[in-house]
Amino acid sequence: MNENYAIFESNENVPPEGWAESVLFDIVSYRKGKKPNSLISDHKDGFIPYILIDQMKGKPANQFTDDKNIPIATEADVLIVWDGSVGKTASGINGALGSTIAALKPFLIESSYLEYFLRLCVVNQHNGTLFKPNTLA
Repeated sequence: MNENYAIFESNENVPPEGWAESVLFDIVSYRKGKKPNSLISDHKDGFIPYILIDQMKGKPANQFTDDKNIPIATEADVLIVWDGSVGKTASGINGALGSTIAALKPFLIESSYLEYFLRLCVVNQHNGTLFKPNTLA
């Protein structure tokens, strides 16, 4: 077994040599979505998709907004369901952030690694979704 792998898998909480330990919010910024003042069901000029959990699952947008006060997600962001069914992640989506969704923008790690990390941290429970202890601190 690789020595670094053994250290990483140990319960000592010691990262492998050459690795840095960090708190998640020291290496990402985030924007939390909110409910827009206006929503329509058909796309028209000046309106952008309103991202809901269905869009994170790959379904096409069925609501659009022109509200300029709603935080916007870009394809470079990692989206995570922040309220309700916490933990679902997605990336590569442009649009206005729904009220249960946050966009994380990493600035010291790759977006693909951040999304993978978040998926590993989530524990699905029958009565809700939790983050594994000590994964985000």
